[in-house]
Amino acid sequence: LGFGVGRVTHLIRGHSCRVHGVFWSKDAYRHPEVVRRALIELFDRFDLVRIECVVPSSMRSLGRLLVKFGFVKEGTLRAIYKVDDRFFDGDIYSIVGGTNG
Repeated sequence: LGFGVGRVTHLIRGHSCRVHGVFWSKDAYRHPEVVRRALIELFDRFDLVRIECVVPSSMRSLGRLLVKFGFVKEGTLRAIYKVDDRFFDGDIYSIVGGTNG
């Protein structure tokens, strides 16, 4: 993308995948159209219906960025992350092909 690295997991061709932003610069905020084009390419290349992303609930700014990219918050996954001996919630966001813009 030029300003970030993404990873795709849980890929089921013809259905869905999960995306993870591994590293982002501030340019992601300034140029959301580049990320949107990458998501469209992902939809087209693998004939996807759904792309989802889970982020720690405490990272509200990341959730706002996902909305800027076209994701919609679906809900919260309780205790999905474990760090040391503590569990943390994650918010799940998705884009369903043709419905989120």
